Amino acid sequence: MSAIFGRAMIDKKRVEEVAKLACLKITKDQCAVLEDQFHLILEDFEKLNQVDTKGVAPMITPHEEKIDLRRDEVQNELSVDDVLKNAPDVQGHLFRVPPVV
Repeated sequence: MSAIFGRAMIDKKRVEEVAKLACLKITKDQCAVLEDQFHLILEDFEKLNQVDTKGVAPMITPHEEKIDLRRDEVQNELSVDDVLKNAPDVQGHLFRVPPVV
């Protein structure tokens, strides 16, 4: 296991820092459990890091399907009056909404 993903990266202090950033209060027992869980997760990342990807082209999606997008075409527009006639409250040609505090 490398130092990048190894046990050197996760210790009690780091777990407590992460918990604080996540606004979580954890006990000492929970801290120990989380430390072990982080180690397992990082071990999985280390396995992925060891996969030889030479000669493999980067890809955005595993699917080769082409998505046909429709052309952007101007549609019939609604008039301002048509849009505002169903609004519960208007002021001039604008929607009036309650203040947000």
